[in-house]
Amino acid sequence: CIARGCQSSGILEGGLNLKRRAPALFKRLTEKQGIQSVYEHADMMNRLNLFAMAVNEENAAGGRIVTAPTNGAAGIIPAVFQYLQEAHSKTTADDMHTYFLTAAAIGILYKKN
Repeated sequence: CIARGCQSSGILEGGLNLKRRAPALFKRLTEKQGIQSVYEHADMMNRLNLFAMAVNEENAAGGRIVTAPTNGAAGIIPAVFQYLQEAHSKTTADDMHTYFLTAAAIGILYKKN
């Protein structure tokens, strides 16, 4: 759903006439490709923001997403996961499992307060 959210443009459903912002941010970020230190702090935050925004816009448009931890915060988990895969090319299946188990453990702590 991140890729779909980065590519889909137009107005979001719901009557508020909100324009999708993820495609423009995606275009700006991909135009800078080739810069030697592409994963500097500001770029990292922009990419995380882009990925989370893309998921949330897909959610608002009625697209298929995983609503975890909640429907409104559904972009955070996949955004960090996508960034992990892009920034660290040697991500293993064990790394992915550890990420999701850690995210689940943090979610349980918040639920238990």
